[in-house]
Amino acid sequence: MDVEKTVQFLLEQQAQFAAQQQQLAAQQQQFQRDLEDLRGVVGRLAGVVQGVVGVTQQLGGVTQQLAQIQDRQQQQIGELIAAQKHTDERLDALIKVVDDLVRRNGSGRQSV
Repeated sequence: MDVEKTVQFLLEQQAQFAAQQQQLAAQQQQFQRDLEDLRGVVGRLAGVVQGVVGVTQQLGGVTQQLAQIQDRQQQQIGELIAAQKHTDERLDALIKVVDDLVRRNGSGRQSV
């Protein structure tokens, strides 16, 4: 009887072991599928990261170009301010000359 119980126990243990082994095999297969999925995701992410790096580099170049354009505009604005100041000075001188002429000619008319 003890031998039968021992054999029965061993058979049950072997059955449990076989069932657990099947579960482990199924889990391993699922992990393998998940790993393949993750590899695909990582590959796609790597492509996205490369794209972002490329865009970032392009933006860096565009930013430098914009800075250069802004520097040129600032210089041109400075030149325009200087030219406008010179024009104002010359216009003021012309107005003074015209004003002096009008006053001289105007005072001569009034005395006649």
